Amino acid sequence: MTEKEFYEQLLYFSVIENKKITFNDEHIVINDFTGDKIELINCNISANKIVFVNLRNEELIIRFKDCEINAQIIFINCIIQGIYFEGTKSLKSLCRLPSFSTI
Repeated sequence: MTEKEFYEQLLYFSVIENKKITFNDEHIVINDFTGDKIELINCNISANKIVFVNLRNEELIIRFKDCEINAQIIFINCIIQGIYFEGTKSLKSLCRLPSFSTI
């Protein structure tokens, strides 16, 4: 899956399923997303970092289900309903920076 396909899939459908997402040493940056869900299901994700920035939606749920995540996940300045890891096989690290909260 290319970078363009990744962002388009999130923007239009909010769900990415059964994909290998490879950004190598790059960052995946998700900012100002306005939907109520982000779901990655049965995906293999390789990137330096997955950074969620300025997500300000108290209805937003982020869910990783049955994924292998070879990246550090960082939240910066986010207010969301929740983040869920179901059956996650690996995760480098999870970090929240100031101004992050879940409802």
